[in-house]
Parts: sequence; C-alpha cells; structure tokens
Amino acid sequence: MSWRWKGGLENPGESRLEIRLRPIPEGTELTLTHAQLRDEDSRRSHEEGWTGSLDKLTAFFAKGSIAV
Repeated sequence: MSWRWKGGLENPGESRLEIRLRPIPEGTELTLTHAQLRDEDSRRSHEEGWTGSLDKLTAFFAKGSIAV
C-alpha cells in the first residue's frame, strides 16, 4: 500500500509499505518492507518507529492478552 506521513512540518512524499504474513510452525511470520523512502535519515527514522511498534506487538502477544 502507499504510505504518507501527515501532520509534520515537511512533506516527505509517498512511500510504499508491504506487509506479508506467512504461517510457520510457531505461529505467523510477519515481514514488513517500507520502500521508496526519501533518504537515509527517513529510512532510519522509519526503521526505529516500525521496530518499536513491532516490539510492542510482540510483547502484547507474549502476555497472552487475547484468545487466538
């Protein structure tokens, strides 16, 4: 899907976000690819953001907070 950050002082343009889910014996493997980012600073910033979000998601599921 396309991705655009809104609300900031700059217009970083549009990038591409791809999410793949694949069944594995332990559960589900998630692969997230964020491409066509403006520059290396933007790439690093998005990597930190996505890593933090996915870490929180992993912690949430580790608590057994939902029934699957």
